[in-house]
Amino acid sequence: TLAKILAGLYPHDAGTLHVDGEPVMDLRELRERTAVLFQDFLRYKLPVLDNIAFGRAEEEVDWERAVEAGVRADAHDYLQRLPEGYATVLGKEFAGGADLSLGQWQRLAVARAFYRDAPFIVFDEPTASLDPQAEADFFERVRDLFARRAVLLIS
Repeated sequence: TLAKILAGLYPHDAGTLHVDGEPVMDLRELRERTAVLFQDFLRYKLPVLDNIAFGRAEEEVDWERAVEAGVRADAHDYLQRLPEGYATVLGKEFAGGADLSLGQWQRLAVARAFYRDAPFIVFDEPTASLDPQAEADFFERVRDLFARRAVLLIS
């Protein structure tokens, strides 16, 4: 719940929420400045490009920005090898569709956070389903990839 309040997804019912010392009065402003990756991140049965671009669903899809997000999230190599690359629909139930491993879906979700390009990133138990080595690798990637952003890591 705390992560969702900090991300502006839930209103707080007591106290005040401050960002940079200023009280937050409009949750839309908070949502615009935040990217969130939850433990149970969504796996959209849509093309890869759209999966990444949901990071900024209110804008036109920017192909170059999506590819750069894929590169930064260490997802580009396997995404470009899919049958239609970034145009591949994710889901075996679709003709020409492909599925991803749990780790690949997670990197795709991280790419979505990069595409959003928010100054504040919230990771809410993102490694709960990973083995210890994969968890250590994930934390190392987060440290490197989000080095210039404020990150809240709930584990």
